[in-house]
Amino acid sequence: MAAIIFDSKLLVAHMTAELQSEAAQFRKQHHRSARLAQIIAGHDGAAEVYSRQLVRACRKIGLGCATLAYPFEVEEEELRAEVASLSNDENTDGWAAQRRELAAWLSQLYSLNC
Repeated sequence: MAAIIFDSKLLVAHMTAELQSEAAQFRKQHHRSARLAQIIAGHDGAAEVYSRQLVRACRKIGLGCATLAYPFEVEEEELRAEVASLSNDENTDGWAAQRRELAAWLSQLYSLNC
């Protein structure tokens, strides 16, 4: 059986255009860009690459993206306070955690409303 080569460029272009349209609708309705906050605890090379890609993708589709970086030794109470602050922030529409352990812990505390 011959291999099928899938060129994802058309799919990516279509999805990007769709997301740009939705971001524009949000901007028109709310008079501001939607904003995603990402929380990073510790220094992990792969997470830092992903974080930069996330920021780049948000900019491309018209979203704001804030990065909140903490040392791995950050105290639990400080993270709880930051997540509570983000959850109550009218200008933050969603948040993501960049470490698996952190994401699991935070998802137990709060439901994600992205």
